[in-house]
Amino acid sequence: MNKIDEHMKKKLDLVDENENIIKTLAFGDYFADVSQGISKGSAVFVFETEKLERILIIKRSSRIPEPGKYCIPGGYVESRNNFDETAKKELQEEALGNKATDLKLTKIGKFLFSNPNEPNYKSYVSLYFTIFPGPFYPDFVETESCEFNSIKKLKKKLQQNPENYTEAFKAQFKFLMENFPEHSEAITKV
Repeated sequence: MNKIDEHMKKKLDLVDENENIIKTLAFGDYFADVSQGISKGSAVFVFETEKLERILIIKRSSRIPEPGKYCIPGGYVESRNNFDETAKKELQEEALGNKATDLKLTKIGKFLFSNPNEPNYKSYVSLYFTIFPGPFYPDFVETESCEFNSIKKLKKKLQQNPENYTEAFKAQFKFLMENFPEHSEAITKV
């Protein structure tokens, strides 16, 4: 069994609007009908330096949904795990390898993501940030490549070619731009 097939058998907890668990399903069963409840996920903005000018962007591999699109490290919270554990695990798998275990993650906030392409899909997403200049050690199962992009460049790319980015990333980036400036003048200057 390959890693993707194994992943589809893992369990996730679906929650209601108050984040109370309403049922636990295998990932594959959830994706067959996303209207069964709200999922939970974590994602991490990795900045190259303390200047907070460049963000690590991942190109998704051809083995997973939305192949070839760009995003940040992140994923679903598995059953009995929490947002913080998931953020570290996804960062390790998709970009940093074992270097992720030593990093301090700072929580930016949490929001309810609704995918405009799937009206019944909802997920509570907890966003974090960290600083790590590289090198990167992705697992190459979910990640095809990764590189830093300036915030200014990302804004332009998102306007010119929004189809190249996952819907989740678009919502996460918007949340970052709306909620992170209070923490850093570097982002508000862009």
